[in-house]
Amino acid sequence: MEGYISRRLRLIVVVLAMFGAAVMVVEGRSNYPWEGEELPPEPRQGWNEFVMDCAKRLTNGCDRQLYDFIFRRREELEINCCYKVTAMGETCYEAISYTMSRIKRFEPWKGHIYVRSMEGYEDCVRRA
Repeated sequence: MEGYISRRLRLIVVVLAMFGAAVMVVEGRSNYPWEGEELPPEPRQGWNEFVMDCAKRLTNGCDRQLYDFIFRRREELEINCCYKVTAMGETCYEAISYTMSRIKRFEPWKGHIYVRSMEGYEDCVRRA
């Protein structure tokens, strides 16, 4: 069970980050640059499962939008994505951001990931 959760979480967490935290599947394959990245150690037991549950709420490309927003490839999130982000709540959103920022590959952008993700969340709260 733990191995299953870790594999699924690896695909979901980063975007998400994001807030990735979620998995966008295109023709049965993930096309994200974080695919296969090792997850950081859990800060507490059950953390990865919690983040995975949060990330499941980001569907229909919202996960990819969040990733693109964080790394400044887009100016704002679409309103449908904002509805999903605000519905998940700030706790889930911050957990995804925190986990993404601790993935080894993204550590150089740790502060940027948190700042940009919170900018996205606040903008969504204002608009949704």
